[in-house]
Amino acid sequence: MGFFDKLFGKKERPAKKGRGRQRAMEDEAVDGEEAAEEWEPRPRERDNRSILVNYSFHYPPEEDYEKNIDRIEYLIDVENNTDYPMGKLRVEFNSGAKLGTIEGPEGGPKLLDAGGKMTLRARYMPAYEMGTEEFPFEIAFFDFKHKLEERLEFNSKPLKVSMPKLKPAKMDSEGFRLLTMELYRWTFESGVMKTQPRPLYDMFKARFAELNFREANENLNEKLFRGISQMVASDDKGRKWAVQIQAIGKGKESKFLLYTYGERPQYAYNLSAKVLEEIGMRKEIMASLEEQ
Repeated sequence: MGFFDKLFGKKERPAKKGRGRQRAMEDEAVDGEEAAEEWEPRPRERDNRSILVNYSFHYPPEEDYEKNIDRIEYLIDVENNTDYPMGKLRVEFNSGAKLGTIEGPEGGPKLLDAGGKMTLRARYMPAYEMGTEEFPFEIAFFDFKHKLEERLEFNSKPLKVSMPKLKPAKMDSEGFRLLTMELYRWTFESGVMKTQPRPLYDMFKARFAELNFREANENLNEKLFRGISQMVASDDKGRKWAVQIQAIGKGKESKFLLYTYGERPQYAYNLSAKVLEEIGMRKEIMASLEEQ
């Protein structure tokens, strides 16, 4: 474990349209301007009944705390609605999306028995960009009855990464602690960067101030620089937003840890994307992730 890992407390963690029917669950994507209403599945049907498919974005929690979101997954539930097996079943995603990419499910092709069901988990790699985008994919499988390969085309409901206009909220350190216990948290941790820690820290503080966050608490150590700032905001719908910025380093090397908080998992991610999309040094920050 290196110098920065110790200070941050980082832990080790273990074509052709086929015959099918599609039930597309509305993604838990967020439009921050809309009310945070619970979504309901909205089925869309195909003419044939050989295969049933549900799909949605999912925000799995960390093992230690259910409101700390550790990643984003794309879940695909597949049901074989025939009396014969489907072989070499696989999922293929199109690449080149602006908002992020979806890596195909781990493991090789699957066999789905007659009447069988399975859930495929595909890792979503966010690009920390704002906007709206669809993520088309295909499900391919060998049809044992007709002795041919089928390819079913699907397209998700657009994923929206957006933020409402925020306004300052007044709060002290104890209020911040109590508030963030009730909110979902998204974590962004940079790699080691060739920059002084204080300018990095000040840059993030200034960016959140531009978004109308107000500081609730700050803790600075200038000798071996370690800066922590906790900030809060609200919106016109009364939803609460919070962030904790932490930068640490010495000389011309530093890294930072960003916690963003929202009332739903996707709100917490969207806030992080909003900040990182327009922050100075974005290229250096994103490049540091690839070197970890």
